[in-house]
Amino acid sequence: MFTTAVITITSVICVTIITIIVVVACT
Repeated sequence: MFTTAVITITSVICVTIITIIVVVACT
């Protein structure tokens, strides 16, 4: 259960970072 939560949080953080990088690069 704990492992699943960590993986989910990590995935969300990674997606957020990638989105920010794409937005900054395109701006």
